[in-house]
Amino acid sequence: MKTRIIEDYLKCVYANKTTLAGYLSLAAGLSMTPFIESQPMCLGVLSATGISASLGLLGITKLGIETLETYRDTRKYLEQFNDVRTAYEQIKYKNYCTMVGLRLAIKESNLKRSLEEVK
Repeated sequence: MKTRIIEDYLKCVYANKTTLAGYLSLAAGLSMTPFIESQPMCLGVLSATGISASLGLLGITKLGIETLETYRDTRKYLEQFNDVRTAYEQIKYKNYCTMVGLRLAIKESNLKRSLEEVK
């Protein structure tokens, strides 16, 4: 069960480009940290800026949790009812993160109707 959650989370992080950018910039910022003492001040500023930006992106997307929750809920709903329109209407807040989760679930469900046809 835990493996499935981690797999779903990584899939959602990859699909949500804002969350992915946050994790990548965090990794880039942290990777520069060991070299800061021996390098000019600009590298330290660059590292701090990258870490700050990444934390902002990850905060905005709530670490991708909203995408994951929508993806899992929609996937479960589509397995039971096989109805894209109702799955779309079930989402309370239609923001970028929830729409990424919805699109990912629809794409994996192999339904004939796409989200664009429903809107």
